[in-house]
Amino acid sequence: MTALAQGDQQMIIFEDDTRDQTVIIEVTNQFPRKMRFRWETTFGFFFKVSPSTGIMESRETVGSY
Repeated sequence: MTALAQGDQQMIIFEDDTRDQTVIIEVTNQFPRKMRFRWETTFGFFFKVSPSTGIMESRETVGSY
């Protein structure tokens, strides 16, 4: 998994492996609600995976795809 940060834009690029995405969802779900909210406001909400490219888009919730 490769993470790139450019200004406001943050991209996480996955290899062809759905386990990486599952791990991220499981880890974020384990945070307490207040902690998760602080993480969202700091980094700009959770990321949404674009199935075709594997690039996660910011300002979307993980469970909305």
